[in-house]
Amino acid sequence: MAAPTSKMRDMFISHASEDKGAVERPLAELLKRHQLTVRLDSDELTMGDRLSEGMNAGLAHRRFGVVMGSPSFSSKSWPRLELDRLLTRELQQGRAILPPWPNIDQQLGHH
Repeated sequence: MAAPTSKMRDMFISHASEDKGAVERPLAELLKRHQLTVRLDSDELTMGDRLSEGMNAGLAHRRFGVVMGSPSFSSKSWPRLELDRLLTRELQQGRAILPPWPNIDQQLGHH
């Protein structure tokens, strides 16, 4: 497994893999333009890494979790597990969870 970084970063983006290109990467770039540090799983995980260990390391060294809720997010177990761990950490440590909901107006029929 790749050595986890001990450097604290600002954001962990919890998302479904289907939302990576359209949502996660553009949000990460926007946050980086505002001088925030962001964890991207594709930058930190390598072939053979244990996903649960990578997720735990990602959550442990981030100030905030950004939860990218979407229909894909709610239908997958890994994003829901990340959300559960973020909620537990928030209850225990007072950490903030930031909940943008991309395209939610279109999916609900609003314009």
